[in-house]
Amino acid sequence: MWRGRRICPNVCSTGFRHRIIPSRSFHNSPAHGVRALPQERILKRVDFAKNVAPKQISSFALLLTAVVVVYNWDDIRHGYIAAQRTSRIALAATKAVYEYKTTYSKTYTTEKERLDAISACHSRAANHVLRALLANGGVFIKLGQHISASIILPIEWQITMRPCLDACRPSSFEEVQQVFFDDNGMDIEDVFSHFDSQPLAVASIAQVHQAFLLATGQKVAVKIQHPGLQEFAAIDLKSTETTLRIVKWLFPEFEFSWLGREMAENLPKEMNFVHEASNAARVAHNFESVPNTVLYIPKVLSATKRTMVMEFVEGSKCDQSVHEYLAAHGIDRNEVSRELSRIFSEQVYIHGFFHADPHPGNLLIRPTSRSSGPNFDIVLLDHGLYFDIPDELRINYARFWLSLLSPPTEKNRQNRRKYAELVGNIGPERYHVFEAALTGRPTGTWVGGKNHREKKGRLAALQQAASMLEMSDIEDAEMDKLRAMVVANGDIMVAMFDILRHLDSKILMLFKLNELTRSLDKSLKTTHPPFRIFVIVAQYCNRAVWEDDKIRIALEQSKDRSWKGSYLRRWLIYQFRRFGFGFAASWMDLQGRWVILKAWFSGVLHFRT
Repeated sequence: MWRGRRICPNVCSTGFRHRIIPSRSFHNSPAHGVRALPQERILKRVDFAKNVAPKQISSFALLLTAVVVVYNWDDIRHGYIAAQRTSRIALAATKAVYEYKTTYSKTYTTEKERLDAISACHSRAANHVLRALLANGGVFIKLGQHISASIILPIEWQITMRPCLDACRPSSFEEVQQVFFDDNGMDIEDVFSHFDSQPLAVASIAQVHQAFLLATGQKVAVKIQHPGLQEFAAIDLKSTETTLRIVKWLFPEFEFSWLGREMAENLPKEMNFVHEASNAARVAHNFESVPNTVLYIPKVLSATKRTMVMEFVEGSKCDQSVHEYLAAHGIDRNEVSRELSRIFSEQVYIHGFFHADPHPGNLLIRPTSRSSGPNFDIVLLDHGLYFDIPDELRINYARFWLSLLSPPTEKNRQNRRKYAELVGNIGPERYHVFEAALTGRPTGTWVGGKNHREKKGRLAALQQAASMLEMSDIEDAEMDKLRAMVVANGDIMVAMFDILRHLDSKILMLFKLNELTRSLDKSLKTTHPPFRIFVIVAQYCNRAVWEDDKIRIALEQSKDRSWKGSYLRRWLIYQFRRFGFGFAASWMDLQGRWVILKAWFSGVLHFRT
């Protein structure tokens, strides 16, 4: 009965009296009887040109702006920070690419001049990026740490990025207290009888403090995430993604998308300490069945997303002071290096679950009094970044390394290319670049560029090296020089960027782990040949492949009556490799002992223990 009419209040919303306004139509406009909105009525009554002074208009606009800013302050602040950080990285990346463009476009009179120019170009480009990463701070420092450990990149990049390992600023004690309270609902004084306000160690994501539990008096290490990291992580990831898109658009051949992909996948894992505690428990369980292992994982007592309380473990980091520590406790540095390689090989090739960030700061060496085996423990810290390897990828990766470490038969050469494609999606046209960057061994005919195909001395001999073990007498400095030579060509650099773009993040981390293991062996100043650790890798690869062969043969028993012959053939291959790698290991250990013996005869034994 009320169709075409509206009831409007006469005075207020409580409405003692109402009047009926007939409506001629259903058009919703003030001209047809529909009540205007309050702001429309106000604006209709006010003639700004006659009734409002310019000063009043300015005040009103200022007030409106202030309200908008207050209500959107976080978005405005985040937008400004994102724009600032993006512009820094974009400018640095553009400068780096410009350095490469100009350097590779020049002509040089001698090969030495060309190599020196390219090496300087690598350093300049890396310094542009380093300054931007340090200026941005936070998770960008973590990105620099990943770059410093990337075996695929030129050595100049790895060296230039090393300041990121020590460029982390500590959070104040007040900030630490607030983070602990926010995550645990308790003050630090409610949990600990003593809490050292000065951190023992500071990293890009968190810092560690020494404390004593109030309930038991136990000495513990307390890991606290830097405040604001969770808030700005999404901004930093978006900034990185935007920057890399700009670089890709400007210079399609120099693509850094793999850096953004690695950062986006890994950072959320490292920022969740509950996830880290779970990783620590899992790896400790994996090694319970490993006989005479020297690996020790500190027990985690409690964990939230941003705080973690764990057992405090004394020991020496694998830094410059470790040599005196090992000598004082009678620990063989060669054995330390070998056990490190065994630990990571067990994780990769047997368990398929590996620590992806084992730099010297995450390792402690401590003496132990076990009845058999080595007289030390290796304490593994910081379990935020682990990777699971699917069984098929794990076995193919083992077969790939076996082919690299085995004699150069035609079948092995084919296997190298076959498993490089299965593991890293590396086609035949990129294989020589891939192997040279991974192993440091030049291969193929492209070394030195199109106009520099001369092969002289050591380089020519190494290009024909049968396997990585045949390079066991090469010094680390010479290996780094050779690796620099094989990436000194512009086409090679573009090919390497293309390889990095297509590699899975798990494979990138596996390559990084190989290089970190090699670097640890070098930092320990071992006396055995530098390729001793790769013999250990070969032994574990052989074991992993044999275990997989046994499973396959067991599945074939019901289908193939000749499974016994297949079992015998594969067992013989396993035993042949086992004997060969065992002999190589023993020979290299003898070489290491001979160096110590010569030092003893020379009276400088205190330098080599």
